[in-house]
Amino acid sequence: VLLIAAGIPWSQLLAAVGLTIPFAALAVYKVGYIQDRIASWLDPAAHARGTGFQIMQSLIAIGSGGLTGAGLGQGRQKIFYLPEAHTDMIFPVIAEELGLLGAMGLIACFGLIFYRGLRIAKQAESTFSQLLAVGLTFSICIPASLNLMVATGLFPVTGIALPLVSFGGTALVTDMLTLGLLAGIPAWSTLKTGGNHEMA
Repeated sequence: VLLIAAGIPWSQLLAAVGLTIPFAALAVYKVGYIQDRIASWLDPAAHARGTGFQIMQSLIAIGSGGLTGAGLGQGRQKIFYLPEAHTDMIFPVIAEELGLLGAMGLIACFGLIFYRGLRIAKQAESTFSQLLAVGLTFSICIPASLNLMVATGLFPVTGIALPLVSFGGTALVTDMLTLGLLAGIPAWSTLKTGGNHEMA
């Protein structure tokens, strides 16, 4: 993302990506658990008692939440069925307890972080500040997107937690430091230039 934001030629970027494809294919061919994850992602129902168990239980939790959910703390999937419900699979728990409205509200919060982060980058005074804002924004939004896609079956299981939501003290501190740095970029730019620029 930072290479793209910095203006790297697309030909160089595509060449670098192309060089990684054979190694990725070799990893999939050689490493058994990667094959299992991809197979369970493509057809989780066929692996419901094995590698597809987690994603099937995730989809059940999301679907059982309905529009408004079972109520905060009233979800059942997290108790007996959904593995890693407090970390990687916290989104299905939220969807079950708060329903579609709560799940969409959570997604909207990450959308707001994405929008405000890019706005801060656009208004930043220096190239360094712009790239810093972009990097900080995507360091929150990319893991969030991957986690949400895994929980809804749109991406193979990766083991990535949901920023700011999943259990974990160190990760939470790191995420809050990231947002603090991001929010401080406009103020830092204003102090550096001595002007009164609009705060993002």
